[in-house]
Amino acid sequence: MVNMLTKMGGEELIRKILSGEKDFSFVKLKDGFNLNSHNRYGELQTYLKSQDLEENPLIISNAEMIYLQANGIFLPFLIGKKANLTGATLGNVSLLEANLAGANLEGAYLAKVDLEDANLSEANLSRVNLWKTNLAGSDLSNSKLLEAKILGTNLTEATLYGANLTKATLEGANLAGANLINAVFEGANLAGARNLEQAIDLKKARFSNTKISAGQEKILYCTYRDERFILQE
Repeated sequence: MVNMLTKMGGEELIRKILSGEKDFSFVKLKDGFNLNSHNRYGELQTYLKSQDLEENPLIISNAEMIYLQANGIFLPFLIGKKANLTGATLGNVSLLEANLAGANLEGAYLAKVDLEDANLSEANLSRVNLWKTNLAGSDLSNSKLLEAKILGTNLTEATLYGANLTKATLEGANLAGANLINAVFEGANLAGARNLEQAIDLKKARFSNTKISAGQEKILYCTYRDERFILQE
């Protein structure tokens, strides 16, 4: 049986959340809905912060909310498996322990977002802006991070097993304790990444034309002549 998406306007979504509904699986929200400019946004925030979202989380699994604008929204423990959030603007959002496994977040703005201990396994995060985002302890295994801007991002103890970081930029990213087994850094920029020497199984990551900074060549067990790396001045 194929589940069809149910079309819903932003006004209806807000009204239903405020009335106590939590499950919005397979909902298709109008593209580009601007939650921040809605006159009930403040009321919605107050309501969400008063709820026990760990016990009774909001669910948007398999929903389609393309180009949603919801900066600062309070949604810890959100369940959004396979949700389509392409191009969403979600800066400063609380998504603590969210489950976004298999979600499509391509081109989304996720700067300064709290995704600590979140599940982003097999998610599409290509071209995502993750500036100063907290991904500590998050599961990013087999996720797509192609051309992602991972600048100053906290990736301590995150799982990046099999993640594709082709052409990603990781300047200032904290990789202490991050699991990098089979992570792909083809054409990526690791120059300026922090605590690279504390990453787990760095030898098992895959490098090709990867940019590194002076000092990282020893951490990466290579020399200036190693063709897998490009030394940045």
